[in-house]
Amino acid sequence: MTPRFFEAEGIIHLHSRYSDGSGEVPEIMKDATGSLLDFVLFTDHNTLRPKKDGWEGWYNQTLALFGCELNDRNDQNHLLSFGIDDISPKHKTASGYIDEVVDAGGICFLAHPHEKRSNLPQYPPYPWTDWSSDRFTGMEIWNHMSDWMEGLTDENKYQRFVHPLRSLKFPPEETLQKWDELNRDRLVVGIGGSDCHAIEQEIMGVTVQVFPYKVAFRAIRTHVLLEKPLSRDLSAEENASLIYSALKAGRCFFVNHYRGHGKGFRFWFEGAATQLQMGDRHPAGSFLAKIFIPEVRTIRLLKDGKVISSQQETDHLVVPVTGPGVYRTEILFGDTGWIFSNPITLI
Repeated sequence: MTPRFFEAEGIIHLHSRYSDGSGEVPEIMKDATGSLLDFVLFTDHNTLRPKKDGWEGWYNQTLALFGCELNDRNDQNHLLSFGIDDISPKHKTASGYIDEVVDAGGICFLAHPHEKRSNLPQYPPYPWTDWSSDRFTGMEIWNHMSDWMEGLTDENKYQRFVHPLRSLKFPPEETLQKWDELNRDRLVVGIGGSDCHAIEQEIMGVTVQVFPYKVAFRAIRTHVLLEKPLSRDLSAEENASLIYSALKAGRCFFVNHYRGHGKGFRFWFEGAATQLQMGDRHPAGSFLAKIFIPEVRTIRLLKDGKVISSQQETDHLVVPVTGPGVYRTEILFGDTGWIFSNPITLI
């Protein structure tokens, strides 16, 4: 039987004028509503001011929630943090901020952990380098802005400006490998991030937004599977708790929305007496891995980062699994990544 969840899709990792974005919250949320998003998780740098200023809540059918992106004291390692009400001044180490968020009951994700800038040294990368803590909730596996910037050159910058979604091909292989490695020891949740700033640039005397919000909203989305639906009858805190609980448990997947909406994707294990969901860790046994997708595409099932089953031109895959390992699935649109699940781990 297909697991019953209430699915919501949204944007994680977004900047407004409260830090280095160009948009005001109401303007951004107008675009979010027009993009049919269920939620937006803002992450302005080292500030919770928009939350304290009362911007959290519903904008038509879209919920705005506010975390922050914490930069360590060297302005290097960046940590996406949610479910907290206060932050310390910017003087802590990366692991110190992880402890602060987790001890306060929040969740946190390493932002663009393997970010690179091969072609434009004037825009330095901000990879994650402090792996001394194992308390973080998860990692941003696919970051749209990092992906876009990494392939940017003087030769293709105008093409990428006009078509900012076509460059999305696949998450960094290094990040996927690290994710699989870490999940052997504990659950490390994978999310997809936008990192949109809608930076304003003057081009031929006209001020334009590079990578506007409404364009970014058509790219990398994270879907969460909730125990009950988001509702205006619930407080902002109650709705936030539903989303943050699903993220913490790994009940989520991320989608290259440019290649298809992805809604209705499901991945679970069916056993004789139990059903395992994304994020679960369970003793090894005999299970059927079940994958269902909303369109006919290529489905790949991976174990410890290696493909163990693949089927083209299908909308479902059911295969037996038995041994210990980290199992996750990737759905391809041609040679482009489309949907990426969180893992189910047999130990």
